Amino acid sequence: MKHSNLSFLFYLFFIVLTTQSCKEEIPDEPTPTAFTYTAADSLVFEHSGTLSYPVSVQSSSGKEFISSFSEFTGSFSSNSTTLYIPSNGNDAFDVVFNQFGISPGVYPCKLTVAVPNENNAVKTKTVQMVYRPNCGYAFRNYTIAEITYQINGLLLNKSITCNYDFEGQLEVEGLAPYTIELIFNCSNATVTMVPLIHLGSVVTCSGTIEGTEIALQFFNDGELNSVGRIKF
Repeated sequence: MKHSNLSFLFYLFFIVLTTQSCKEEIPDEPTPTAFTYTAADSLVFEHSGTLSYPVSVQSSSGKEFISSFSEFTGSFSSNSTTLYIPSNGNDAFDVVFNQFGISPGVYPCKLTVAVPNENNAVKTKTVQMVYRPNCGYAFRNYTIAEITYQINGLLLNKSITCNYDFEGQLEVEGLAPYTIELIFNCSNATVTMVPLIHLGSVVTCSGTIEGTEIALQFFNDGELNSVGRIKF
């Protein structure tokens, strides 16, 4: 009986030691690195191109942070999907947009800021990529126009094609013997044409947006040459 009791005591002692040893092997959960970051909720594109999206990190840790873009939708992407940002530093993504085949609207993606190798120090947010073309976009499918030349006063009806191009301008073909590229100032409802040279003359144009139409005046070397109108 005494031998049996001693064996039982040794068994209990072994269990206690084993339990304590297992407890000691479980590491404490590290304290997450404290940080905040600053980044815009959205980025707005008027037409195809590249825009800068800055990210800054605020922390007293002295550590380096990693920021990444992912889950892009629509025709948005980034030349560099990962940035390494020091504490209290900043950097910027170059976000690229191609408007071909995409409708105006809001296209979400995900931004992540984290401490490398710390799974409990990760922050994410949804960033809205916005395609918001200027007022010239409304004229992109127009097919009717008219023009009157000063030399004879004759009104000519024209079939035209209009295209909202990758620079946010309206390209008009068929109204004049050359392609017209109109630049829009939507805040004051005016347009100007990218100047060009035709038959040795410098051609310029200015106009106004009048409801659903655009009234134009063309000048050759500063002299009024013709008036036109792009119509619905």
